[in-house]
Amino acid sequence: MRFELRLEFDTFSHPKTGRRGIMSDWSKKAAQQVQMNREAKLVGDKKALQDTDICKRRAPELWKKLADMFQQKCTEFNSEPGMSNTLYFSDDRPSEFSISLGRTGKTFKGDFDSTNQRFNFVSSTWTPARFILEVRVWPGNSEADIVNVEAGPIDLESFVNSHLESLLGIG
Repeated sequence: MRFELRLEFDTFSHPKTGRRGIMSDWSKKAAQQVQMNREAKLVGDKKALQDTDICKRRAPELWKKLADMFQQKCTEFNSEPGMSNTLYFSDDRPSEFSISLGRTGKTFKGDFDSTNQRFNFVSSTWTPARFILEVRVWPGNSEADIVNVEAGPIDLESFVNSHLESLLGIG
């Protein structure tokens, strides 16, 4: 008859003192958790870099789309009977536009900050008078959108209509 008892221990050696010891379940679990946290951080950092690249690529396109929509709506409004030259759209520089309401002094201006993928706005008829929209990949999305940081992605047509209506004094 043969009886065999086999004991297996995971041991460690302290890097400074050289003392040896037996690893506990706690240390194994804690080390696994630390490793999982490191890996999650790396994945999160990689996702943040990818999102930043997406935003940098997409921001100029979104700015142009927004500016074009403002210009189109101004042109449409001005073509209505009796509304000729009511809204004056100017975009002398590709990163800026301005809309004025005749000679009333009421204006709506936008500029594109390509460094931070932000759209800065100033309005003489909107509260707050100055505000910023950003280009971000909103949680749950894989594409960049124009977002109000506090409220999420915006509907471009509603945004344009609301600001033009405010400028016209009908919104």
